[in-house]
Amino acid sequence: WFQNTINYKISNNQPAIVSFGDLEHKFLSFVTSIRNKQTLIDFALSKMPTNNELSEKIMQRPTYVQQLEIIKSTQDEVIEAVSDYFRADSNRQDWIEKEIIDEDSIQDFENRLCTFYANSRKGIQLTQGFQSEENQGKLLLNECQKRQERIANMDTPDKTVQGSYHLLADELRLGWHPQWESILLMAEEGKNG
Repeated sequence: WFQNTINYKISNNQPAIVSFGDLEHKFLSFVTSIRNKQTLIDFALSKMPTNNELSEKIMQRPTYVQQLEIIKSTQDEVIEAVSDYFRADSNRQDWIEKEIIDEDSIQDFENRLCTFYANSRKGIQLTQGFQSEENQGKLLLNECQKRQERIANMDTPDKTVQGSYHLLADELRLGWHPQWESILLMAEEGKNG
């Protein structure tokens, strides 16, 4: 990180100086990851939303819930997704705030999830093209939710990967149905038109 930062500054005709705050932040994240080596702490367990709060979130129909509706997920699957989303989002915020991991580690984690998603999507299209598009989406979601992935060489708590996939679906970085982009676009145009 230090070498890359210095090289970047030099290549952009900036002084080759790194602030103590930046260095301390990177160093603390690194030391903490070594100290905690094995598993990230699940901070979200102590602040899980109530069933009413989960139901309210579903009624707001965030994009990741709409994506699940497109592939005809059950109500139980949607509730689980909202809970997983909360856990992943809450933990990520706490890990960064407490300097256990940094933004770069999250970005790397998300990139690896997206790569796995893209490869799984291609595989399902090639091997399961005879299935309905909804079933292809369910297969893709299931494949991604079985994925195990680490953040900064640390194991993640239960539901981190699943919730992170819902975060990515909410940001429209991926989707489950083969035609998810056009379906969501038509739904948005229907609301506005």
